[in-house]
Amino acid sequence: MVSKFSILGMIVALGIIMYAISMAGDEKGIETNTVEMVQGSGAAGCEKTSTGCYDPVKITTHIGNTVTWKNTDSSSHTVTSGNPNGITGEFDSGMLMAGHEFSHTFRSSGTYDYFCAIHPWMIGQVVVR
Repeated sequence: MVSKFSILGMIVALGIIMYAISMAGDEKGIETNTVEMVQGSGAAGCEKTSTGCYDPVKITTHIGNTVTWKNTDSSSHTVTSGNPNGITGEFDSGMLMAGHEFSHTFRSSGTYDYFCAIHPWMIGQVVVR
């Protein structure tokens, strides 16, 4: 005959094992990805350089991960989802002053275009898998 405590112990042990497997099996992990607004990106022309206006211009991450945009430029910028032809509304930093940052955690897979609403030549992309 199996006691109530034995059954309870097995349920707790099974829960711990399932949790450990789910954590160990997530090889993607939770990470923060950083994108910088390139110095001088407030002036048109950065989009024609090898680095672009955002560094990196395209970033790939996984569901649940966060992307942080850092304004390392001397101009104010925005990080606005969409493109100069239309805002999609997934995220928007508002006015991001020099030296400040904005973060967004991606909860769904997909391709997310973004741009600076002040300097529309500044475009970037986040791919979430």
